[in-house]
Amino acid sequence: MQQQRLAFFDEDYLSRSWKMLTRVPGWIKPLLLLTLVSFIPIFGLIFVLGYTLEWARLTAWGVDSSPKQSGVDVGACLSCGWRALLVMLCWTIPWGFVSSALRQMLPMVPLLDLIFSVLTVFVGVIATAAALRATIYQRFSAGVGLDIIFQMLGADYQGLLRIAGISIFGSLVTSVVGGIIMTVGSMGVVPSIVSLAESMPDMSLEDPIAMGKLFGTLFSALGPAIAIALVVCGLISVTFNLLSTNAVGLWMLQFDVPSWGDKDAPLPPRIPATPRVWAAPDHPVVPADPLLPTSTIQPAPQQPAEQSTPPEDGSAR
Repeated sequence: MQQQRLAFFDEDYLSRSWKMLTRVPGWIKPLLLLTLVSFIPIFGLIFVLGYTLEWARLTAWGVDSSPKQSGVDVGACLSCGWRALLVMLCWTIPWGFVSSALRQMLPMVPLLDLIFSVLTVFVGVIATAAALRATIYQRFSAGVGLDIIFQMLGADYQGLLRIAGISIFGSLVTSVVGGIIMTVGSMGVVPSIVSLAESMPDMSLEDPIAMGKLFGTLFSALGPAIAIALVVCGLISVTFNLLSTNAVGLWMLQFDVPSWGDKDAPLPPRIPATPRVWAAPDHPVVPADPLLPTSTIQPAPQQPAEQSTPPEDGSAR
């Protein structure tokens, strides 16, 4: 199947990722499956991480693709997820120690606390970029090479800041939706507690039987709301994780991944953002969709054995 090469636009990461995610019929099915898989302890989260990075790897290569709905290599996703997890820990654990020390030294006023929270998300996005580089090379060491990572960061840290904004927005949406579900669900708790109190007027907090009935009442009233909140919030979280990680792949387009050589080789010249098209100086028109075909992908240049092979198929159908 002939693939099309993505053009690099230094903007619109969220909308472009959303178009790539939703353009194939049945796009909701992998999201639902990933949400269910994410509840599997450890291995589920590792698989979701690997699956997400495998899609972003295709994007970084310039393949205009959507998440796979069939033919997913579970073993490859788990291997990719383990590697990526180790890479991300190498970036986030040191920041955890540094931020903890700074929080002890500085007075934690609300503004400083907000700044640290944003910086933590930003470091997480940098860690994702490092994990994606390790996924492209299929080598752990490619994700912990500070020199190349900082070269990319210095070339365009603003793009990663915008991607951090996607993650923050996703967290806010998840919190708001979860709060609404729990608020609606808790409306049935008060009548149940009042009814229990009326039936047991001498109820004491030290009475194990009374406490058992109280917790049973709370669980029966809040249980459905908690289950719904977990599934819905999990779905939102998985969706935004896919979008933000693929956005890192879109950001990495500017570094011309098909031209990368050895993992320690210097980065090739940065590809400038494709300019917008105007009909006349004072008469702007809607720019061409950046997802529309720009040029047919040519066979990637011969890479050293150390670099991963080019993606075989970006249709992800």
